Amino acid sequence: MQYLEMLGLAQEPFSTSPDPLAYYRAPEHEHCLHRLEVSIRLKRGLNVVIGDVGTGKSTLSRCLLRALDGQEDIIPHLILDPGFESADEFARYICRLLADGPVPDTLPRRDCIEAIQNALFSLAVERGRIVLLCIDEGQKLAPDCLEVLRELLNYETNTEKLLQIVIFGQRELEEVIDGLPNFKDRINEYLVLRPLDRRETIRLVRHRLRLAGGPAGERLFTLGALLAVHRATRGYPRRIMRLCHQLVMTLLITNKPRITARSVRDFLQRDKALGPKRTPYLRLIGATGVAAALVALFVMRPAQVEQTLTTMTGPVFSNIRATLAPHPA
Repeated sequence: MQYLEMLGLAQEPFSTSPDPLAYYRAPEHEHCLHRLEVSIRLKRGLNVVIGDVGTGKSTLSRCLLRALDGQEDIIPHLILDPGFESADEFARYICRLLADGPVPDTLPRRDCIEAIQNALFSLAVERGRIVLLCIDEGQKLAPDCLEVLRELLNYETNTEKLLQIVIFGQRELEEVIDGLPNFKDRINEYLVLRPLDRRETIRLVRHRLRLAGGPAGERLFTLGALLAVHRATRGYPRRIMRLCHQLVMTLLITNKPRITARSVRDFLQRDKALGPKRTPYLRLIGATGVAAALVALFVMRPAQVEQTLTTMTGPVFSNIRATLAPHPA
């Protein structure tokens, strides 16, 4: 890409696609990944990863699958969009993933569950494989679909679950799970992803720039710019990627050598999508302070405050009375 070469970059540094090759090993994400791998290896069954939008759940799911890829004893499957219309449709989909042979669209859910269980016995018990089902966008799973997974988790030997499940979902999945105590009780790892702190945000941006352009790429952002990026994005990886991509594009347009803190502030003032959201809190704080000052003054000098308020509000009420007064015929 010629426009990236002008900045000394060999590739796009801030893609929002869940590329495991560009994964930054933030401590919390690494902790989550490690616990998931251990749980899968120990065949503990159900694991859930919860996080706000843009905290890196999809990237983490791809990293998990990449870490397990090529291992002969693991058979991984990934469901990218679990927004199935019914539990029967969901059961048939899983059946197609695991069972041999065609699965008719009219196959009842009970028959699907039986076929899945037979496939799991063949793969996990007879052949000694670990069967893994990763589900991204887990907040789209209907309660009836979670009930299908609960049924499958009941299929086990005396020592292990035959199906390993990892669900990555947004915060609203928590409410659904809380309403299903029998499902929640089966969760082995319940992990929550949080935004990056200031240090990890800086390291993430520098990591992406180093991958795209080496030391020259890292120098595109000053330390002040990186601190400003963290303040603007609050450490959400997807927001960081979007903002930094726009800032790199701004460098090309303005023909400047580096992104500074002022560059970030100027861009955020112009951009409505990535810029800070204006709230009435400051106006509320100001009004509260004025009211408190008037109360304090009224306690000390009530006559002066009353005269001041009369002077300030008298014309207003006079105009209101004049407007509402009946006009002569």
